[in-house]
Amino acid sequence: MMNKKMAVIVYILISIQMLSGCAQTSESPIIRVKEVDAMEHYQEAENLNVSIEKSGAKSLGLKSGGIKTESAVSKTLLRTRLGAPKHYQNEVSDATGKLKVFTDADVEIPEVEKVPAIYVRRHDSNQEDIDAITKALFGNTDVYDLPKEIEETQRAYDTAMETRELSKLTTPYEFNEELIDPWMPEIGSVRKVYGFVRSVDGNSYKYDLTQRNESLGIWAKKVSDESELMEGTSYLWSEYDSMKLLYSWIPDENSLNIGISKEEAQKLADEKVSALNLQDMQVTSSRVVLELRMGYRGRPQQKDMTDLGYVFHYTRKPTGIPITYTVIPAGGKESRINSETVPWGYEVLDIYVTSDGIDEICFTNQYDIGERKVENLELLPFSDIMAIYEKMMLIQNVDALIDKREEARDIGEPLQAKNIYVNKITFGYTRIYDPQSNNHTGLLVPVWDFFGTYELSYDGQNMISVNDVDKSFITINAVDGSIVDRWLGY
Repeated sequence: MMNKKMAVIVYILISIQMLSGCAQTSESPIIRVKEVDAMEHYQEAENLNVSIEKSGAKSLGLKSGGIKTESAVSKTLLRTRLGAPKHYQNEVSDATGKLKVFTDADVEIPEVEKVPAIYVRRHDSNQEDIDAITKALFGNTDVYDLPKEIEETQRAYDTAMETRELSKLTTPYEFNEELIDPWMPEIGSVRKVYGFVRSVDGNSYKYDLTQRNESLGIWAKKVSDESELMEGTSYLWSEYDSMKLLYSWIPDENSLNIGISKEEAQKLADEKVSALNLQDMQVTSSRVVLELRMGYRGRPQQKDMTDLGYVFHYTRKPTGIPITYTVIPAGGKESRINSETVPWGYEVLDIYVTSDGIDEICFTNQYDIGERKVENLELLPFSDIMAIYEKMMLIQNVDALIDKREEARDIGEPLQAKNIYVNKITFGYTRIYDPQSNNHTGLLVPVWDFFGTYELSYDGQNMISVNDVDKSFITINAVDGSIVDRWLGY
């Protein structure tokens, strides 16, 4: 087993050295094994088990199989097994000095003893799911039909407004057939319900249901009353940390008046999630957010900001290891993949809370958690992961510094400098799958993710700061060191 593991590391590092001088980095074999079934390749790498002796128990003076309690040693077993520090610092740069990666990060590792690989399946939704979710979110309330094209049904809508009633939907809900997306024709005709609910707490919500294949997407947004539906105004929640770097008019965080504490807001969000009765679901990321009214021209101004609140991103935490939250949704596809392949995005459950309560809910791509494929995976040591990370961060970012204008491949000027600052390293799960053979079953596998901020310069002097909140710079498979493409989902 150890020889096989070392062979993987040697192959990866040799591949990195061979690629370090190439401009076309996207075809690196370390990024993704080409022409090989992704799940089968992973199965070959994962048929490994780690005994307590190999994990470091011997060096701690423990007997095999003797770890039963949550002692201080037990809680640090995985960190000890991986040889990972609580904090990591380093700096690397390319040969020109224009690209630099500064790592000064806490290393977050769950307090577990075993790391299994777990099957997950795309949840096939039906009317019972719709009814259960509606009740969980809004109580025993009715759902009303909101016509897709209000402009075409103006008279009918005005008539309904006179009696303060819309047409109540009856089960099973009748989905509207949408046009086929020319960019993803393989999905076919997407089905939607444009709804409206008055919840038992007196609030009203625009309530949309979207069904792709058999998977259901839920989106609910608070409105003042039915009349607001006629305005056609849309809103967008944005992460405060990112927006603060872009616009000077956004107030400092210490002067924000959200009107509700983060603890109180999370309690409201947790109550909704608890009612959904989803296995192992918990908050893995939360932020201050601000809401902008859409429809403005040019850059947003202070007058376009309509509200402040918090967002709570929920993911599963099976076996004590959380699925790492990332803003990247997955579900993209490579151009070489057959157009009939149906993409599969990550499970998303986001809840936005303001001083007025729950403001917006988004729940898509629900998972069914299955059995364990492997009980305890053998993992690469932390030092091997960091060697891959530091090399690949340079390889994946150097392309932005290359001038492609003469080749007519890019109309913009190349960057003159890029500084990347990694301030958080996390160990957690991500879901992978093989879209060419099975687009409804995947695996939860352990990965390392690296988060932070970066600076760009087009003149070599003036730097532009960017904070892509919850966007991992790179995702490394903790078993074999391969790079997981977050946009594709494998």
